[in-house]
Formats: sequence, C-alpha cells, structure tokens
Amino acid sequence: MENKFPIWIVKAKQFAIEHPAVKNVSEIHELNNIYLLDVYFNVNLPGKFDIEGATKKGVKKVEIVTFEFNDKFPIIAPKIYLRHDFPRNFPHINPSTTKVNPCVYEGSLDELLQQPKWFDHILDQVSDWLEKAAADDLINSMQGWEPMRTDDVGGKIIYNKDALKAFPFNNNIYISKIKYKKFHYKKKESVFSLVPKQKIINDDKDTADLFVFLSDADKIVDKYICEPINNFAGLCEFAKSCYIDEFQTTVNEHITKYSKPFLFIIFIVKRPFNLINDDSQLEIFNFALEIELHKRKKNVYPTSKVFILQSINESNPRLLQKFSGIKSNNNKIMQLGCGSLGSKIALHLARNGCNEFFLVDYSAFSPHNNSRHALTDHGFFTSKSELLHKNFLDIGINSHFYIENIVDIFKDLPSCDIIIDSTANLSIRQFLNLTPIDVPIIHTALYNNGQLSLMLISDSSSNPNIDDLMAVVYSEALTNKTLQASLFNNKAVYSSIGQGCGSYTTICEDSIISLSAAAMSSKIQEIMINGLSDYDNIFIGNVSNNININWIVKKCPPLFIVPKISSSNINVRLLKSVEDEMNSISLSESPNEIGGVLIGHISYLTNTIIITNILPAPEDSICTPTYFELGTKGLKSKIKSIESKTNCMLTYVGTWHSHPKGGSSSTTDRETKRKLIVLRNYEPTVCLIWTSDQIFQI
Repeated sequence: MENKFPIWIVKAKQFAIEHPAVKNVSEIHELNNIYLLDVYFNVNLPGKFDIEGATKKGVKKVEIVTFEFNDKFPIIAPKIYLRHDFPRNFPHINPSTTKVNPCVYEGSLDELLQQPKWFDHILDQVSDWLEKAAADDLINSMQGWEPMRTDDVGGKIIYNKDALKAFPFNNNIYISKIKYKKFHYKKKESVFSLVPKQKIINDDKDTADLFVFLSDADKIVDKYICEPINNFAGLCEFAKSCYIDEFQTTVNEHITKYSKPFLFIIFIVKRPFNLINDDSQLEIFNFALEIELHKRKKNVYPTSKVFILQSINESNPRLLQKFSGIKSNNNKIMQLGCGSLGSKIALHLARNGCNEFFLVDYSAFSPHNNSRHALTDHGFFTSKSELLHKNFLDIGINSHFYIENIVDIFKDLPSCDIIIDSTANLSIRQFLNLTPIDVPIIHTALYNNGQLSLMLISDSSSNPNIDDLMAVVYSEALTNKTLQASLFNNKAVYSSIGQGCGSYTTICEDSIISLSAAAMSSKIQEIMINGLSDYDNIFIGNVSNNININWIVKKCPPLFIVPKISSSNINVRLLKSVEDEMNSISLSESPNEIGGVLIGHISYLTNTIIITNILPAPEDSICTPTYFELGTKGLKSKIKSIESKTNCMLTYVGTWHSHPKGGSSSTTDRETKRKLIVLRNYEPTVCLIWTSDQIFQI
C-alpha cells in the first residue's frame, strides 16, 4: 500500500514507529502532493495530572502531532502542527490564525534534518517540547523571557529598538510618521514598514501614522498571547491584557481626521524578567491596522484586518558590532583615498560598527571603476567619497565626505583618532610626513597587479614615520627576491577609459584587491581595539596561487635621530639595526678606528636621509688607533648592485668611522667630508662619527 508514497516519507514513518516516545503512528495521507502523518506522542504528566490525563493548562497524556511533508523532503523538513485546540498560551508557539505551530528547535529544522540521526532529531525535539509544556517549563527565568514568535506574520517593521524606547512619550503615547509599502510574499499580501529616525517625513507618499503605546509602568504582563490577533477587536482585547486601557479610544479619536489606509501600532510592555539575549524586561509588539471605517459612526470596524509585524533591528553601529563580534568601535577614522583599496578597507571597518568616518577623495567615480570598487555608481560621476558616504548612511554609520585634496583642507578637518592613507600618492605621503600629526597613520598600498600588499603603521610619535618604514621595506628587498621583483616591477599601464581619454592604472582582479583589503582591515580593527603598544608596524603580503597571502611581519623600533650641525640642515635618521651594527663593529675593532659606507634612502622633499644599511670597510682600508682611511676595493660594484636591486631607492649616502677614544671631528675628518660632497656632486651626503657615548655628524 505504501509503495505509492515517496520512499523518504515511508522511511520517516518507520523512524516515528521506532521512536521510544511514540505510542502510535497513522497511515500516510496524500492531499495535492502534500503528505500528512499523525504521530501520537506519550507525554509524562506531573503528579495527579498523570491520572487525570491532562495538565491544568490542557496538555494531554497523549498528544497528536501532525507532520506535513512536501515533495522536497528530505531536503526540506516537514511542517509541524499540534491539534487545533491545543492551548496557545505557551511560549515557543508561532502566531497563526488556524493551525498551532510549535517552535521545537531554535535553529533551522532543514539543517537539523541533515544531521546523523536524521528524522530522529526532529522527533526528539518534538518530544522534548511536549514534556516541557506539560511541566510548564518552556521558559526559564535564568535564560530569559521568550518573546512572541513572529515567524509566520503579515509583514516586517524596521527600527532602532533603543531609540524607540527613548521616544518622548506623552501620557505613555508617542505619535510619529512612518514610511511603508505593500508587497507580495509567499503568495500573500504583506506590509513592510520603516520607522524614521524621530523625524516627520516631508514626502507624504506611502506614509502613515505610527502610534507607540507604553503599558502601565507599574504593571507586569506575565501571560503569552492566547489567541491569534487578526482583527481590530482582537487587538483591543490584547491591549487591555497589556494594561493599555486607552488604546481603542485613542485610535478611534484619531481616525476621524485620518485618510490613510494603514495605521501602524507598537505596544511596549513589561515582562517579569529580562528577555532572552536582552538586557531589558520590555517586549515590543508591532502591528499594522488596515482601516475599515463604520460609515456612519466613523470608527474602526471590529473586523478590520490586523497584521502582526516581525520587528527587525535597524542597521546601526551596535547591531553591526554584535554580528561582527567587535566589542567597541569608537575610533574616528579619516580615510584618505576612496578608490578600489580604500573603499574596501573603509567598508569592512564600517560593517564592523566603526561609527565616525571622514572620507577624503577629490576624484569622481567613472564607469571603469565598477571593475573593482567596493560600490557601484548610481549617479553621473559622483565623487568616490560621496558615494561611499551615502552607503555608510544607508547602513547607519555616521560619515562626512570631502571632495578636495587633503593638502588643501587638512587644517580645517575635524580631529580624528586614526588616518588611513590609501591614495597611492607620493605627494600626499610626503605631506603627511611634513605635517605635525599626533594620531597614528596607516599607509596601505598594492603593487605588481595586486600581488604585493603593503601596510605600514606609524604611531602618534611619528618615529618611525611612513618614510622610515618604507625605507625598511626597501632594505628588506635587498635579500628578498620576491619582494624585490614585485616592489620594483612597474606594471602600470595607460588604459583607455573612453575615446581619446585614458589614465594610468594597474590591471588587477577585484577579488585580489578584496583579498588584501580584508586582511588589512582586520589588522587595523585589531590595532584600534588593542592600541599600538608593542605592535608590529610593517606588513608585507605576497599573494600566492590567487588564494593565499604570505605575510612578512616586522617591527621597526624608533630610529636614532642624529643631532643636526650648524653647517647642514639635513635630517639624518638611523635604523636601530644600523646603530646596533655600528656599536658591534666599533667595539670589536677597538682600539683601532673602523668605519664603512652608509646606505640609505634620500627624501628630497623632507630633506632627510634614512640610513638603512652599512657596508663594511673594504679590505684595502687603513685602520689604526688614531687614523682610518676607507678603502675602495669592490665598493663600487656593491653600491651599484644595491641601486639596481632597489631601483635606486637605496643608494650610497656617505661614510662613518669610529673614535674609540672619543673626541670631536678632526680637520682631516672635515676635509674628507668636503671632498666627498664635491665628489657626490653636492647630493645630500652625511659623514658620521661613532664614539662610545654618541653618534654625531661631521
């Protein structure tokens, strides 16, 4: 007989027959490709109720549960219904107008069905639910009050729950405007509504009035909705049970001068204890009233339709922080550059709930930017900063945008907590180095068609600054061939963006940029939460197989700043590794003087030499306790090799030697420097002297 039914439904019946909590199972009934199976569950009733056959609330010793399968089973789990007269005044019951639909599992039954015990998992959950209902133990004060289920309702409403509770109530009533629209969902008409942020909507189209009612603050509502609320009469009765006595009168008085088809209603009631996963005892109920007026009396017909609305929290920083797992995001972020990389980094941080952005980018969004920008343009050449700003507002993030060059407006911008530079603009990088800034600066950039990611972090002391950190990266490239190839392999091309119009850009897949942007934003988020103390400040990422990023992570300690001399305005900065190497070489060769060649990066705009490496004294050098003369054997080829490997970003910048016995520079030292400057065609040049207690310029 059962051969005519799908094999999986027959198997489900067999599982039910063999389940220890099941007394009996009906035959399978088919109706329009829906298969029904009644399962009789034994329920352990407490005390005398076991003899009487039912509890005080009406749970019986044997409960019939109907499983409703469709032809998608076992991919889709069956719907579960209790007998039509099962008492509804329990938690974990979905509101409905006809069948009683219990919520037997917190997650998805479809997912539960795919677990190893298969249909037994669902049978277990139903049995457990009935046992707890019999013991009146479906709610646990330690866990929290179970809010009314809203899985099968007539629409949705979006608002900021915290802001709603803070509305300026007058005699426990607050009236505002609400934007709404009707749509069809699951083959039935629904109402979608959106609460504005406490402001009247000027555009009257598709708006309605919103009433928010507070229950009596001294009264606690400790009962669940017993019957479904589907009309105005039922809503009035529910209002009374929530100690909202003026509800019906207030609505009817308002209706006389109201011309809209819908009225939206919110009840805020006090429960005996905090709601589940909430720090408040206040439960919020949402309804849409489709108004049908008595023609003569001009009041609402009792049969006017009422839709229960499912509330959805409005997107705001607190919500975003909750779902991203971020505890706090109070930093004010200045994002310089809102292009491909900058837009993705900023958007990741915004979605973590960072709540204050200053977006700076003077360039406009062009059609070709759609290939890898975080957003798509819906206007005609909207500025990138404005486009990102509008997106932030849509998700509830506070944002400001500036369509100018940071160089022109920096002094007029509000204060911030961190600056992220994603401009890939050398002049802006130098501007940031030259400008006194007392907040951390994070430099982000991509090279070699996105195959190389670079993130450099300078703290508020600006020591090291971004130029210092970049010089460390150049030094790292001397021994890292992969970095060297990526950093100095210029694959930017002049790409046409229209007839007779083009720009220099790097050809790169959107996914590759996203890969690096995600990693960078994750590290930036961590730094903002934990602070910069003892943090690594150089991150060099190489993309491998278009799926992994292999990161080189380094920490650059503060640099030694060599004191200036009156005859020179050059700033000289030594990496800590160079200072340590000078100390080691000088002490090991003492009492003889020793020295070598200084390798570094020259920043002409800031008039700075950053010394990154030293070459040891050539073998033809002369070293005595009172005299040092730098040899030349093999020196030229070593310097040319360094310049070749770094595209001249690192070069020969001068010499150094030691004075083991101390003392200032000699006439010979000063003459040597003069000759060196002439020899270098007056390029920025430095000559240093090491002593046991200082390093100084000649």
